[in-house]
Amino acid sequence: MPMELVVNSTSPPTVNFTEAGATGTLWADVDAYVVMPNATRTYVFTIAMIGHGKGSVGFSYPNITGKVTSMSVDMKLKQSDIGPFSLILIRPLVNIFIESGVIPNLNELGKKGFPIPQMDGLTFINPVLSLGKDYIRLESDLKYTPTR
Repeated sequence: MPMELVVNSTSPPTVNFTEAGATGTLWADVDAYVVMPNATRTYVFTIAMIGHGKGSVGFSYPNITGKVTSMSVDMKLKQSDIGPFSLILIRPLVNIFIESGVIPNLNELGKKGFPIPQMDGLTFINPVLSLGKDYIRLESDLKYTPTR
């Protein structure tokens, strides 16, 4: 029978910056359901997960870019309607999913980046991005070109 996994964030994620890069933590519960032949879902178990990640931050005009360099997940069985069971067999599958799915997809998003706010007529010249304790700094000369 097919299974359905529902992921819910249990706390706001955190991101910290240092000169060495960025680190982040997120908390989630994964609820597992079996999809019955009549299309109803039957609850099976919940796994509590804490994900830890490390990465780098860069700048490719006009976007702030990023790359995930490592991720790990801590898991524990939170609740089960089928009785207690060990997560020892699930951990390697989660690690494969992270390495082959999550990290490459996040890095594709990070490669595209996120645009920084810009004002009409202002262009960054020789921008330099640097990280410090809990901040990202973008330094640049500016060129103003009237838009009329």
